[in-house]
Parts: sequence; C-alpha cells; structure tokens
Amino acid sequence: TKAEKEAEVAAEEPKKENMMTKVKNAGIAGLISYAAWEFVFWTVSVPAAIFAYHQTTGEWPSFDNPESTAKVSAVVFGFLNVARALVPVRIGITLATVPLVDKYIVKPLGIGKNKDEESE
Repeated sequence: TKAEKEAEVAAEEPKKENMMTKVKNAGIAGLISYAAWEFVFWTVSVPAAIFAYHQTTGEWPSFDNPESTAKVSAVVFGFLNVARALVPVRIGITLATVPLVDKYIVKPLGIGKNKDEESE
C-alpha cells in the first residue's frame, strides 16, 4: 500500500543520514577519508565509463547529433544511478579507513589541532 511504501522511504532516509553522521562524527579524519575516496571513485569511474561507452558503441561520447545525444544521455543516466547505488559502499569504505587516515595523516601532520591543544 501507499502507506507502507512511505514508511519504507522514511526508514531509508535516517539510514543514509546516519551514515553521513558517522563520517561527520569521525572529525577531520572522516572528512579527509571521505574526500579521498570520493576523489578516487570519480577519477576512476568517469574515465572507465567513457572507455566502456567507446568500446560498446565504437564512438566517443559526443553531442553532435540527436542520436548520439540520446545514447550519451542514456548512458549518463545509467551511470549516475549506479554511482548513487554505490553511495553506501563508498561511505563504508570511508568509515573503514578513518582509523588509518587518523593514524597516518591527521596525527603526524597535526591537522585539526587548535592553538590550545598544541600547547599541551
């Protein structure tokens, strides 16, 4: 029923929000980890998607004519849906690597310390 679907959607929203809250609660290490994994994801996936498009169609993505524009638009739509579906995986990887980022980047470089903490 409609009420059940609305309840399912409402249940999913706090789950997504809760995951990002965990990243925020991890502090500067969470921010650095999230930014690094997002950078890696997009710098690998976009060229891979372009190459896959070229391999399957034999042409590079272009908006020269309505036919190629429609093909590229369909691939972009699919790609963004896959990227959106992978958000929990990307956040999971972020949270899994927060301790490493804290140990090897944040603490050695003293990132996130204010003047009062440095004097102690």
